[in-house]
Amino acid sequence: MNAGTEDTKARLALVRKLTDSIRAHRVPATAFVVGRNTQSPGGEEILRLWLDAGVALGNHTATHTSLHRMSLEAYEDDILAQDAPLRALLGKGGAVPAYFRHPMLQNGRTPALKRESSAFLAENGYAVAPVTLDNSEWIFARAYSLALANDDRASQRR
Repeated sequence: MNAGTEDTKARLALVRKLTDSIRAHRVPATAFVVGRNTQSPGGEEILRLWLDAGVALGNHTATHTSLHRMSLEAYEDDILAQDAPLRALLGKGGAVPAYFRHPMLQNGRTPALKRESSAFLAENGYAVAPVTLDNSEWIFARAYSLALANDDRASQRR
């Protein structure tokens, strides 16, 4: 078995643990999907686990690139590149994606750009999901993953 297979199994186990808890406690939740992540091994199965637990899926773009790093046209293309496969997956159950989350919460450097991107999202049926707390927990998950990969037990405990 290769490392990629082990990583996929670990990801699936983690998502199963989360979705089992969400289901058991009837937690209303939305998971924001980045297209490139769904193309990885196990990606579609992970989405199915979220859906089976009653979690709504929202669009988080195909590449998770900030609007601050690309033109509005390229950003819109990135949103639509994630929109089509997300709608296809959700359509099997009669749902459509309703929420969008800007990568890095960056929705434009100017008021005009913010208005234009908001109008595009509304035209495509998306509401921007509110954020009340951003705790950057991903950075801890990344550090822990690296500690696991390097068998660094001291860092794992810390």
